[in-house]
Parts: sequence; structure tokens; C-alpha cells
Amino acid sequence: MESNELREQLIELHRELEDATRKNPREDVLSHVMTDIVRIAAGEDIDADEGENLRERIEHQASDFEIRHPRAAGILREVTDILAKLGI
Repeated sequence: MESNELREQLIELHRELEDATRKNPREDVLSHVMTDIVRIAAGEDIDADEGENLRERIEHQASDFEIRHPRAAGILREVTDILAKLGI
């Protein structure tokens, strides 16, 4: 269940990030974090330390992102919650 929810949230986040990038093309919007999330969504296993580091980076990015892109920030927080439920 959480895996499907994660995929749905990632699709929505991708849309929001594309929109943000179109509005401000010079802004490098979470590209490294998204790469790691896509790896997980594709079923790639990661170790506990890498998962914890990813959660911390997402939380940090979400805080910075909140003011400029509130919808995307909300989705990031949901992704963080899903990752925690998946044990990542």
C-alpha cells in the first residue's frame, strides 16, 4: 500500500517540480533528492544510513522550499512520512 502511495506522491511531486522549474529555470529544484527517491521507487535497496540521510535531506529541502513552493513542500513531507512507514 505505501509503495503505491509513494509512487503516486512522486508523480505529483514531479509535476510540481516541473512547474516550479518552468517558472524559474535557473533554480535547481531538488534534483539529487529526486534521483535518490526515484531509485527507491524503482525498487533499488538502500542501506539504513543512506535512508536516514535521504530523510534528513528531504526534511531540510522541504523547510527551505516551503516559502517558494508550498504545494511541493507539502508533497515532500508526505513522501518523507511514506519512506518512514516503509522503514527507509
